[in-house]
Amino acid sequence: MDSDRLNNENRINLIRRIKLAVIILITFLIQNTAGLFPHPWGIPAMLLVPVIVCTGMFEREIPGMIFGLFAGILLDAFSAESLCFHSVALTLTGFLSGILITRLLRNNLNTSILLSIISLLVYNSAYFVFCIWKSAGASALNVYTGKYLTSAAYTALFIPVIYLIIRTVSGRKK
Repeated sequence: MDSDRLNNENRINLIRRIKLAVIILITFLIQNTAGLFPHPWGIPAMLLVPVIVCTGMFEREIPGMIFGLFAGILLDAFSAESLCFHSVALTLTGFLSGILITRLLRNNLNTSILLSIISLLVYNSAYFVFCIWKSAGASALNVYTGKYLTSAAYTALFIPVIYLIIRTVSGRKK
């Protein structure tokens, strides 16, 4: 009897995690395929960052870290200028959001918005410093404020929708 219940739980966990992996893959395609998602004034949305934050919040630290690594590998595989930056950054993002929810914070929409905005700002700032700053030259501040900070603000508009989708797929209320 217990083994049947355990097998059923494992099957449910596997199905949920496959759904989350598909969401990450679809989000990657939407984010990186020209014409699939609006880029007002040339500002891209970094949708994978809040997806990884929300996944880490519901799945906790280790699965969040693995999903972050998966998303980072996808981004690194199709990025010309970053050598494993996305993999490291999104792995840390998934892990930290999961551990913060486990140890310190409550899992709700407000926390998701706060963690996602902080993660977006840190992610975009670190990407700018490690991958773009040298090539930006004298206009570095204009590039940073014009593209990376506005990208974080634009992405923040979609955090509630992303949170609700991940919460629905995870099947958990908290």
